[in-house]
Amino acid sequence: MDLERIEGYIELKGQKPILLTALHGFGTDRYRLLVRKLKRLGFHDQLRNLYRSSSAVDLFSGEIVVKVGIAKDCWVMLPTLSKVDAPEGMNAPDANLNKEYAKDSYFWKRINQITDSGAVKVMIDLHGMRSIRKWPDVCIACGGYTTASEKLIRSVTDALKKYDLKVAVDIPFKGGYFIRRFGNSSEIEAFSIELKRDLRTLGSSIAMKLLQTVVDKVHEHISGRCLIT
Repeated sequence: MDLERIEGYIELKGQKPILLTALHGFGTDRYRLLVRKLKRLGFHDQLRNLYRSSSAVDLFSGEIVVKVGIAKDCWVMLPTLSKVDAPEGMNAPDANLNKEYAKDSYFWKRINQITDSGAVKVMIDLHGMRSIRKWPDVCIACGGYTTASEKLIRSVTDALKKYDLKVAVDIPFKGGYFIRRFGNSSEIEAFSIELKRDLRTLGSSIAMKLLQTVVDKVHEHISGRCLIT
């Protein structure tokens, strides 16, 4: 962590070789309502250059990863910019850290330093999705097992069955550029978790429990892999 400059993220160092992040974990939830209203009023074409997304934040995902990261002693990287922000001095169309153009951001540069040091073996990126009936409650995204091993993903999905939720792999999302960039080596595995909005309501506990269960299972996986090697 650099205390000499603003970098657009907060970092918490953990002892476990697991990094938790929520790339879209900062911003205002009201933004999505504003965009929806503009579209209904017919201003979409006139104002489309002002917004590149229909939402600004995956509600409460940032809080979830920070609390679980502290409780489970994991690394945490949380952006302090919304994905729709575009402050001066940023060489990108916006601050969406799940896009390839984010690779020159301070956030990505720090992730590269952490991974190069060998301090992290698995990355988990928490996101939110709409509560559409035909979608699963939880989506584990791994790009067709290209960013994380099938063994790890299956152990995670099996562990979540106790919550009596519908869990799917790569449905409806297969993961963004972030996990595809950092989870494509034999040294580091990465996957995203998409939670329906109704699992992330104010005062609820289920999202916290889900992520803690995932972290426990990932730590078991890492420990077993180290024993084999």
